Amino acid sequence: MNEPDGQCIDNSYAALLQDLRAAIEGEKMTLVTGAGLTEVAKKRGFASPGNRVLGASRNDFAIGAIGASVPAMIEAPIRFNVAEGDDSTATLRYQRPSTIFAPYVASAGKDLATVAAEPGVIFAVIAARAIARCAEMSGGHKVRGSGTGLRCGWTGFARCRNGQGRAGPGSSVGRAAD
Repeated sequence: MNEPDGQCIDNSYAALLQDLRAAIEGEKMTLVTGAGLTEVAKKRGFASPGNRVLGASRNDFAIGAIGASVPAMIEAPIRFNVAEGDDSTATLRYQRPSTIFAPYVASAGKDLATVAAEPGVIFAVIAARAIARCAEMSGGHKVRGSGTGLRCGWTGFARCRNGQGRAGPGSSVGRAAD
């Protein structure tokens, strides 16, 4: 698997999951899947940190993607991963739709690249909204961006733990990245 295009280390697994769900809904996307083996492992007596995958989609994007490439639909819905750390933090990871669908563009044509572009911006906004509480806790710093040029271009990380926040320079959450 490729490295995630975006990552945030938040202050709480449960809070980050709640904030991610709210951000998905707030951007008019539909939460279509949710899977995690943590609860199953605990029922079987295994201690396991929280780990959940949430899949989000929107009907018009799905129809456009199917029209452009039926084989690419194995990648839908686009997923976010929230993983609990040993140090009372949680990490949010996702890959942009353009990255996920890139292997299919050669056979499907640029229609698929076009279809993947708009939700890419929305997914970046969802991620930014989901980690906004973390950024606020970090004293007004935002999440470090990687300079991809994605508007609201969150593709970095922030760490917040026990109410103490840290974030790197060059942050770009909540504002347009050049």
